[in-house]
Amino acid sequence: MSEHPLTTPLTGPPGNSVDGGLSTVEVRWILPGPLDAAIAGWYRRFPAWTESREDAYLIHPVLRGLSVKLRAGRELEVKSCHGCPGILDAAGRARGEVSSGIQTWWSLGFEATGPAGLLRSMLQRTATLVFAQALPADVEFDMSHCQSYADWLSRRDSPAAG
Repeated sequence: MSEHPLTTPLTGPPGNSVDGGLSTVEVRWILPGPLDAAIAGWYRRFPAWTESREDAYLIHPVLRGLSVKLRAGRELEVKSCHGCPGILDAAGRARGEVSSGIQTWWSLGFEATGPAGLLRSMLQRTATLVFAQALPADVEFDMSHCQSYADWLSRRDSPAAG
């Protein structure tokens, strides 16, 4: 069974955030290497666009449960994790384009924004639709790749990361 921890970041207290108090739930996988042709073909069945931007994350000091970034050099975004509302089960398909220095990575993420009571079911339905078609044989979205960008960056930058 494929499972993924969901995170519930809020952009601020209800009624005081830029988003008007809406909550979000998200899950993301970050994998090493360039996006290969097989996974690019898997993605092509959905109408999409390519997005490229440079975000700057605060990674020192490490602020567990808090993500601070400057989005595209223009918008300050702060997310606070208010716990894990459960596990995303994508029916055996998954569990749990980035560059850092000279290394290339790619990611897949789902995020639902809206009334808190509907977020989990919206995210689950989206994941079920996306993962209805089997992934290419050599691609696996497991717990070892499931993390936020801020966590991924802080782990890569830590002395233990080597």
